[in-house]
Amino acid sequence: MKKNSDKNNAGVFLGFVVGYKCVRVAVFFVACAIALILNPALLRAEGDSLALDPYGISTGPTPWNMGFALSFPKGTGETESVVKDGFGLDFYAGYQKPSSVLGFRFDVMYASFNLTDAVTTRLENASEGNLAVFGGGPSLVVCPPLGKYLRPSVYVGPGLYYEHASATWDDSCDPLFGCGAGGTEYNTSNMSTTRLGWQGGVGLDLLFDGGLGAISFNVQYVTINNTNADVQFIPINIGYKVFF
Repeated sequence: MKKNSDKNNAGVFLGFVVGYKCVRVAVFFVACAIALILNPALLRAEGDSLALDPYGISTGPTPWNMGFALSFPKGTGETESVVKDGFGLDFYAGYQKPSSVLGFRFDVMYASFNLTDAVTTRLENASEGNLAVFGGGPSLVVCPPLGKYLRPSVYVGPGLYYEHASATWDDSCDPLFGCGAGGTEYNTSNMSTTRLGWQGGVGLDLLFDGGLGAISFNVQYVTINNTNADVQFIPINIGYKVFF
C-alpha cells in the first residue's frame, strides 16, 4: 500500500465528500417534515379523518412512516476477519397502507469499523486502520399485522454504498529504539470507492397507544459488491419510528 503523507488534504477531501452526502440526506428529511407540518392535507384526501387503526397508524390513504436507529454492525463472512465490531446510524422512511401487507422503505445508513490487528500487521505494522461505509437504497417490505401492538416485517432491496478505508503509521516510533522526543509524525494512506450492493432485514415494531409511534428492532444484512472481496456485515438496529 502506498503511503500518503499529505493527510490534511486527504482528510479535507473525505470530510467534504461525506459532509456533502450527509447534508443532502438531512435536507431531504427536513423538507419532508416541513411539508407535512405546513400541509397536513398531503396525508389524506379531503374529508378523511385521522382516526387510528388497531395497529396505531393513521387510516388515511397515505400512511407514511419515518424513523432512526442506533446501529451496531458486525462483520460476517470474509469481512469478519478484517474488521472489528463497529458503530453506526440508520435513517429510513417508508409507506404502507394499513389494509396491505406490502409496502416500501428507503434506508440511509452509516457504519464505521476499526480494522483488526491481523490486518494492520499485514499493512506494514500500521498503528491503526478503519473502514467507513455510507449509503443505502429502497426495499420492498412485507409487513403483516400481528396483534394490536406488534408488527413484524421482512424487507430486501438494492443499495449504493460509498466505502472509505484508511491506515495510519506512526513514523516517529521505531520497533527497536522506541518513540523519539521530537513529537509524533504520522503518515496516512486512504482508499475510497462507490459500489452497488444489496440490503435486507427482519424487524419488529412495538407500537404505543394513541399513535405515538413505535420502538423498532431490526437485524439487517448488507453486502457490497467489491472487485476482489465483498464487504458483508450485519447491523443490529434499535430505534424509534413515527407514523403520519
